[in-house]
Order: sequence, then structure tokens, then C-alpha cells
Amino acid sequence: MEEKLLSILRKDPRLAYREVYCQAESGRLILRGRVRSYFEKQLAQELLRRIEGVREIRNQLEVHPEPPMCFPWQVSPEPEEAPPNLGYS
Repeated sequence: MEEKLLSILRKDPRLAYREVYCQAESGRLILRGRVRSYFEKQLAQELLRRIEGVREIRNQLEVHPEPPMCFPWQVSPEPEEAPPNLGYS
């Protein structure tokens, strides 16, 4: 059953490359691993809730957001003085 559940999670492109693991026993699931947002955490739970035979889900996924590429409040330094015109007008 665990492989079926993981297959369902991997088919969704929003979760396809996340570190999500599932342990199943008697209709009780435990989700573990890492996702980037609380949306992804909830999405994983909702996708598995629809499966027949699932009675309980313990969502222990950890949210680890990716750091931003740059901070929007950082201002670029003043540009260096333009090089002299090398004979072009």
C-alpha cells in the first residue's frame, strides 16, 4: 500500500520532487519528510485522504521554505563611471 500512496504523491507535479515518505498500517498513515510550504504539506494530506481504506493521517511533514534568490529591499550600488568613449561617437 505504501508504494501506491507514494505513487499518488509523485504523480502530482507540485509534489513530484519533494522528500515525502509514507508509512501505512491498518488504514493509518504517517507522512514524513520535507516540503517547501504549508500548502504542499496540506496537499499531500488531501491527496491521500481520498484513497479508499485510509482512516487516519498523521501529517508529520516538515516545512522548509527555500531561501529567496535575493532580497527585494537591497539596492544595487551606484554604477561605476562609464568608460571613456573610445573613438566612437
